[in-house]
Amino acid sequence: YGLVFIDRCTNTPFNYAMKSKDEYPKYLRQFLIDFREMFKGHRVCEIQVLRSDNASELNSAEVKQILLEYRIKRQLACPNQQSQNGGAEKCIGDLWMMTKTSLSFSGVPRYLWDE
Repeated sequence: YGLVFIDRCTNTPFNYAMKSKDEYPKYLRQFLIDFREMFKGHRVCEIQVLRSDNASELNSAEVKQILLEYRIKRQLACPNQQSQNGGAEKCIGDLWMMTKTSLSFSGVPRYLWDE
């Protein structure tokens, strides 16, 4: 599974590969650490809002606690409205195309690709 966070202030993407969807809270915390490290010493806005779809792994009590701890508001996109998360959707599509291209040129047989 792929996870993408995009900082709207700088348009910086943060990409993570997960083995399963239940790892989301772990990578949410990692993103918050990575974001602070990347912009340490710079004048940038703190993360105030996290916009996401309505996936069940994003609605766990652990995720809610992390957001509360960091004082981050949550915005949910309307169902079946990918355009509300257009930047993330495009980033995911670009990553997927780069992965397929790399696999294609690597010579790895197609039956070994994990769709």
